[in-house]
Amino acid sequence: SVTYDRQAPTLSDVSISTNNTNSAFAKEGSIITLAFTAANTENLLADPTVTILGNNADAVSGSGASWTATYTALETDTEGTVPFTIDFFDYSGNAGTRVTAIMDGDDVIFDMSKPTLATASITSSNDNAPTGTLAKVGDVITVTITATNDEGLREPEITIAGNDAIIAGNEGQPTFTATYQMQSSDATADAIAFTVDFLDLAGNAG
Repeated sequence: SVTYDRQAPTLSDVSISTNNTNSAFAKEGSIITLAFTAANTENLLADPTVTILGNNADAVSGSGASWTATYTALETDTEGTVPFTIDFFDYSGNAGTRVTAIMDGDDVIFDMSKPTLATASITSSNDNAPTGTLAKVGDVITVTITATNDEGLREPEITIAGNDAIIAGNEGQPTFTATYQMQSSDATADAIAFTVDFLDLAGNAG
């Protein structure tokens, strides 16, 4: 017998993710995965043609109705919401309408720019004049950082006088503070040193 099929196939599930620690973001070297399923569990003709970030997918795999495509982000790719295209056919050769938007979950943002700090300041709880510029044993030192352009950061690692500080702030916000109470065992250098190691939400190091 012959089955007459003139119905164009459609997709019922399309999602995008990355292997990044924060799966909503991709950076250079991140593997971006596009997963899609045909509606009504209709089998698709191998292999669908997929582009991610304007490039052919590195690999397309699957069978029947369920497929995945992967692509490793490069330095030459364009930052922003990750674009993609899916072109597909059913087994009769009917073409589905090209899909360019997710149907489930959230988009992925490609970000490879290193974050920078607009401000980084240090002050002391000591109120002897000039206020905030002197410290003795027991005084609390506060370091405050703010990212350039109010870019969201992961929780930073901050040391004060060579010691791990207590960090306050919410991941994804641009501003964090760090505090440390001076001890008698701390170094006797006149200037209190501090360090700040920080990442943006994509994991790019500043």
